Amino acid sequence: MRDTNFPVTASVLFLRRPQVTATAVVTAFVGLTAFLVANELQMHQVPDSFAAISLNLDFVRWALLAGVVAVAELWYCYRHLESNHPPTSADETAEIERYQFLGLPNTVTLARGALFATLAGFAGVTPIYSIAWLPSLLYGTGSALDFIDGSLARTAGRQTVLGAKLDLAFDSLGFLIAPVVAILWGQLPMWYVLLPVTQYLFK
Repeated sequence: MRDTNFPVTASVLFLRRPQVTATAVVTAFVGLTAFLVANELQMHQVPDSFAAISLNLDFVRWALLAGVVAVAELWYCYRHLESNHPPTSADETAEIERYQFLGLPNTVTLARGALFATLAGFAGVTPIYSIAWLPSLLYGTGSALDFIDGSLARTAGRQTVLGAKLDLAFDSLGFLIAPVVAILWGQLPMWYVLLPVTQYLFK
């Protein structure tokens, strides 16, 4: 299917491979957040070798957790790329051709997923009051983008089965990660984790 949302020029030929777009978006968001996390941890280091080692380990744990979740999200996206086409009715027998480009709405959804992946990294970080704004900002931004990707898809007539799959998966993931981080940081009681688990099973 010819995708009219993007002009076919040499400057965007790489976008014909959705894997490239997905990887670039997730890597960019994780990389930017990694810079912020490293900067905040570095700012609050004290001239104590043991404290410095602890903060460095915090960043390593953050990077490992965020990286694992980001890779899992990309794998999920790659696995369902054949669904990058408009929804079809049950009586349609003709095979629907996939879009050539990932599309702006799906790109925004992937950005949401990347934000939730970076949020997951804070499950391995020692709670520090001075960086508590970062997890809040990440989850708040990811939740706000939930309204934008759907609106973009409807406005541009670019609703896809892939977008619906990614949206549901990342909604459930974010709703699970946020309480886990809050529990580990002592902001919520342990039983609160039952809410996202119940919501996921219900969906």
